[in-house]
Amino acid sequence: MSESLIKRATLELVGTFILITAATSVIVNGKVSFMGIALSPAIAVAIMIITIGPISGVHLNPAVSFAFLLAKRMWFNDFLAYVAAQILGSLLAALAIRLVFTQAVAGQFNNGVTSLAPSVTFLMGFIIETVLTFILVITIFIATDPHRNLTPHTIAISIAGVIVVQILAFGATTGASFNPVRWLGPAVVSGHFTNAALYLLSPIIGGALAVIAQRYLSSDPGHSPA
Repeated sequence: MSESLIKRATLELVGTFILITAATSVIVNGKVSFMGIALSPAIAVAIMIITIGPISGVHLNPAVSFAFLLAKRMWFNDFLAYVAAQILGSLLAALAIRLVFTQAVAGQFNNGVTSLAPSVTFLMGFIIETVLTFILVITIFIATDPHRNLTPHTIAISIAGVIVVQILAFGATTGASFNPVRWLGPAVVSGHFTNAALYLLSPIIGGALAVIAQRYLSSDPGHSPA
């Protein structure tokens, strides 16, 4: 593993830790409004895109990394390192939340793990999470297209905006996870693994579909991994 990859993977670990902490602490806190729950992870992502985006790309999501791999915008070794870092960052964040809020308090909210509303079926939840990830990933592809020359601030606003809207729209139905590690860390620490297949697989499928759509919609022949 090159020194460059180690640095980028480390940033992915730290970034994922911040994202999962931001997304779950506002839930476990129990006193934050629904708008606050939507804004917290979005603002965290926006800040990281502006600050460390030029270095690591700020994936923070295995579905995003998998999509970049399929789009040939990422090498396989980089993909493995990024996903490992994202998983570890998620687990560490979930552990930190449990320590900060105490086991009893965190346990009331299952450590902030995303779950389906009682009225939502597994199939409907799977479709929703797939579509949400699809929208997120295709937004990332469009915003980060080097031919568009968007500034980091514009990219950050675009992606953060999508995150806020999706959580506001579907947070009450599926938790609006659209990220396998958003579910994984809190699930492992809390011991609640209900609908694991939904939260682990649907984002991967959504990311892959976004790659297909981007190839179809764009006249750009694609980019070689950097």
